[in-house]
Amino acid sequence: MRSSLNGRTATSFPRSWPDLLGNQIRGAGTSAYENSFILLAMNHYFQTFESVDPDFVARIWLGDTYAAAHTYDGRTTDRDATLVPMTGLIDGGTNTNLIVSKDGPGRLYYRLGLRYCLPTDPEARRP
Repeated sequence: MRSSLNGRTATSFPRSWPDLLGNQIRGAGTSAYENSFILLAMNHYFQTFESVDPDFVARIWLGDTYAAAHTYDGRTTDRDATLVPMTGLIDGGTNTNLIVSKDGPGRLYYRLGLRYCLPTDPEARRP
């Protein structure tokens, strides 16, 4: 059985955080009632969906190539970045799968991004 917060599932609730926090002015709501509601809602979410401390290894494969791994042990705000050259993404014109896996308990948050310049672009020479 999946837990929910007023009909919202674990995956949809973090998307509403900007709504909860977006109206704050200098990090505070317009009233003590609003601040306490935001804190209670976020606490309820964490108690429901984030009760397990992370203890896992996240791995990334690019096609058949092992690209990266990072071990997470406990809660932290540390970030890990892996840079892959564009030539690693383009393999003879064929599609390459990107696979992100997680082994162990806890929730993994990740972001995938792509930044590139065309070689004929004069900006491509900038560091």
